[in-house]
Amino acid sequence: MVVARFDTDALRHNVAFIRERAPNSRLMAVVKANAYGHGMLAAARAMDADAFAVARVDEGIRLREAGELRPILVLEGCQQPSEMSLASRHVLQVVVHTTCQAGWFGEGFPVEAWLKVETGMHRLGLDVGTFRRLATAPPVGMRVAGLMSHLGFANEAGDPRTEVQLAVFDEACEGLDYPRSIANSGGLLHTSDAHLDWVRPGILLYGVSPLGEAMPELRPAMTLAAPVISVKQVRAGDTVGYGGRYRARRDVWIAIIAAGYGDGYPATVKNGTPVLIRGRRYGIAGAVSMDMCCCELGLETSVKEGDEAVLWGPGLPLEDVAGMNELNPYVLPTQLTSRVRRETH
Repeated sequence: MVVARFDTDALRHNVAFIRERAPNSRLMAVVKANAYGHGMLAAARAMDADAFAVARVDEGIRLREAGELRPILVLEGCQQPSEMSLASRHVLQVVVHTTCQAGWFGEGFPVEAWLKVETGMHRLGLDVGTFRRLATAPPVGMRVAGLMSHLGFANEAGDPRTEVQLAVFDEACEGLDYPRSIANSGGLLHTSDAHLDWVRPGILLYGVSPLGEAMPELRPAMTLAAPVISVKQVRAGDTVGYGGRYRARRDVWIAIIAAGYGDGYPATVKNGTPVLIRGRRYGIAGAVSMDMCCCELGLETSVKEGDEAVLWGPGLPLEDVAGMNELNPYVLPTQLTSRVRRETH
C-alpha cells in the first residue's frame, strides 16, 4: 500500500521560517485542497497561524465544524447567493472579486469580506473604481475586513511585472484604512515590499519551494512511499512495462514498486526519474502503470522485496521529481488519490 506520511514537526519548522522571513506580518496559512494534499485538519491543528485560507465555502465549513476558531477566508468567495447564509452561519470571511458577489450581501446575514482588486494577473479581481467604491461605501451586510490582490509572477525572481502589480495595488488602496495582503509564497520569498499586513503562503508551508529548486531552509512535510513487491533480473535487450518504453542495455536487476497513477503518482514521469531505496537513488524504468512502477537497480543489488521505496520526501525533494519531468510541484501532492493511506506524525 502507498502511504503519505505528514510530518507536523516539519510543518512547524516551515511556519517558523516564514515568520522569520516576514516578522512584521500576520500569517494567513493557505490550507485549500486538503492542505495541498497533506491533510487540512491535521495541518490546521499543528500550525501557529493567525488565520487560514481555503478556496471554497465547503472547505471552510469543514474546518469550522472540526472546532477551528481562528479566522477562515474563502479565497474564491461565494459561488452562488445561497452560500452567503452558510458563510454567515459558520463565521467565514469571503473574498469579493465581482460586482455580482457584492450584490449578494444583505441585512439578514452579515459577513466579513476581503475586497480583491485586479492588478495585472487578469484572473479574479474588481476594477479599481468598483474596489474603492465598495471599500468606502460597502453594501448593507458587508463588513470590510481587508484589501487584497494576488501576485501572478512572484515565482520568478526579479520579474518586473511583480513591481508593477505592487504599484497598482498601492495606488488602488491609497487612503483606505484596512489591512492589506498580496504576498503568496513567491512574493514572501522574493519581495519584502509585498509582505504588508498579512502574508498568504501556501506550498511553502509544506516544505516545497515555489521557485522550482529545493530550499535547504525548508523541511519537506510529506513522504510518499510504497513497498517493493518484486525484484527480478532482466537481460540486455529486454523491455520493461507497457509499450517497452525502457530497454535494458545490459543484464540488470529491477524493482517493482506498488505505486502507480491509480495512487496519484504521475503516469508521465520519464525513465530515470529518481526513487529512493535504502538511502540510494535509482531511476524509474518504463511506463508507470495504474498500480505499479519499476526502477533499475544496476548489475548487482541488495534491494529485497518488502523494502520501502520513497517516491518523494526527505532525501528526495518533490522539486527534483517535478523538475525532471517538467511538472508543476504544486500538482504532485494534491493529486494523490483516496487509496493512499495517510499517516500524521
